[in-house]
Amino acid sequence: GSREDLENGTHLRGDINILLIGDPSCGKSQLLRFMLAVSPHAVSTTGRGASGVGLTAAVTRDELTKERRLEAGAMVLGDRGIVCIDEFDKMSTADRTAIHEVMEQQTVTIAKAGIHTRLNARCSVVAAANPIYGNWDDSLPLSKNVNLPDSLLSRFDLVFPIRDLGSMERDRKISQLVMEPMTKRMQTDSGTDILRNFVHTSVIEPDVKAAEAQEAPTTVFSTSHSVRDEAGRILQVVTSDFLRKYVRYAKARPEPKLSDEAIEVMARKYSELRQHVQASQNKEAEQSVTTRALEAIIRLGTAHARLKLNTQIEVSDILAACELMWKSRNVPFDNETGFPDATPPGDDDEGG
Repeated sequence: GSREDLENGTHLRGDINILLIGDPSCGKSQLLRFMLAVSPHAVSTTGRGASGVGLTAAVTRDELTKERRLEAGAMVLGDRGIVCIDEFDKMSTADRTAIHEVMEQQTVTIAKAGIHTRLNARCSVVAAANPIYGNWDDSLPLSKNVNLPDSLLSRFDLVFPIRDLGSMERDRKISQLVMEPMTKRMQTDSGTDILRNFVHTSVIEPDVKAAEAQEAPTTVFSTSHSVRDEAGRILQVVTSDFLRKYVRYAKARPEPKLSDEAIEVMARKYSELRQHVQASQNKEAEQSVTTRALEAIIRLGTAHARLKLNTQIEVSDILAACELMWKSRNVPFDNETGFPDATPPGDDDEGG
């Protein structure tokens, strides 16, 4: 997204916060490690090993001068980058409360030991959590599954429930993906070099030489790894080095601006989502929709336009952002009309 500071001092957040919650052994931690590998600037921490002051800032005393000083936490160190928090559900309530200001205002206010200051923490938060009962329960709403308050859930632009709904075909594909590096290692003597070219292994063991040679030509597609879609067609896989450089280049370009048509479509989609939640028969199971959802659509649409290196946010970008948000909330979305339901509101039967 695009950050914006208004004349009255209001700061509009431009970074996107994402929460991954789901069954164990679904690859949530691997997704976080992949983001650490492709992000130009990222900081990693865990919920059990991090405290409120460890995430924001701590006041310590210098051993030599005996003066008090500030030590930046993970979110301050991750300024203008990404902060990955694994085991987010293991954090205590007091520690999670400390990051409320960071996730919305993107600042850390310190008023301790005579020190009054404000530190910047303009970072995206990507958190992974497990359900409170171990596995996801469809009979419970999102807030009951993760045991997080609505004030914190609303600060996440996207909340993706990850389910372990295995089938014979899907389990076979997963087993092939896991066994493929081992097969390559046994078939060649220089297995270590080949393993580095795989997406999921390059996260664990990044290529240090490629990271140091930023100006060297980068391979766009992997030459040793490919995937197949549902139709059986071979798809090329982008290398992590190219993806890292592309993200950095896209963020350095001028910020795209909203078009008049995009603003009109975005306002209508936000109103439709509000009406869908209010008309739902099971309102407790629906995630609350606030004005932060409208700001999230702007951020997602801006990010979609940046990926295409466009200078203007078009209607297609807003529709793509709405589809992503609708699917994260498990709301039916029609790709042709773009409405949350297959039938647009107001198109009732002739007899009604």
